[in-house]
Formats: sequence, C-alpha cells, structure tokens
Amino acid sequence: MRITKYNILLIILLLLTSCVKEESYKDIPIANINVTIYPDGTEYIDLNTVGGWIYLTAPYPSKGILIYRISSTTFMAYERTCTFDPDELDAKIIVDETYMIAKDTVCGSQFLLTDGYPIVGPATRPLRQYRTEYDGYALRIF
Repeated sequence: MRITKYNILLIILLLLTSCVKEESYKDIPIANINVTIYPDGTEYIDLNTVGGWIYLTAPYPSKGILIYRISSTTFMAYERTCTFDPDELDAKIIVDETYMIAKDTVCGSQFLLTDGYPIVGPATRPLRQYRTEYDGYALRIF
C-alpha cells in the first residue's frame, strides 16, 4: 500500500481532532430547581432595576445561582460554578465591582453578565444557564 501526502494529512487531522476536548456541560453541576421570586418586591430589592443582581442558594451539587436583570423584562440566571475547573471546591462565580462582569474567585476567569460568555480566560465555555420566565410580576427560574 502506498502512503500519499493525502493519507498522511488525513491521519494527522484525525489524531488532532480526537485530542480536542468536547465542550459539554456534563462536568458542571446543575441544580434541579423550580423557584418563583418577585423581583419588584422589597425582598429582592437588588433586582428592582436594570443591571441589578442577586445570589440564590440552590441544592447540591450547585454552588448557587446568580440572577442578573438585563432589561425591565429580561433576566439571566447562571450556575455559580466556573466552567474552567468545576471540581475546584473553593471557586465560586461572583459579580465584580463594575456589576457587568462575573468572575471566578480562584482561576480569575471573567464572564459577561448579559450572556455568560467568557471574556478573560482560562475558561473557554460560557456559564451554564438556568431558564427564566418573567410575566411582569413573578420570575420563575427552572
């Protein structure tokens, strides 16, 4: 059998693609939640305005939930586990002093609060999201 340049290139490509880690969220915990809160009430006063945010506790294995108000009708809910090293016990996603970026307390990865995508590494995957529904009165996170 003759080995051509084409065959060698094909073998190299197969080897390289088999070494790429699949970008899944299997390693990132997600809590089984179905919570309703009232963001315009006094209990969640930090969500009363656009750009406001709060942390909610969630059952194990979650490190908690970060809720961010994007507009008067849109909320984002993120898992507080970093996508870079989800097994790091001391790491947790927190909102920085600009209130526009969330960062990991250990690896330093930074994520935009508007969509959860990383802007500073080493994380390359966005934060895991929970679904939200807002009817103008109640916000459901699930």
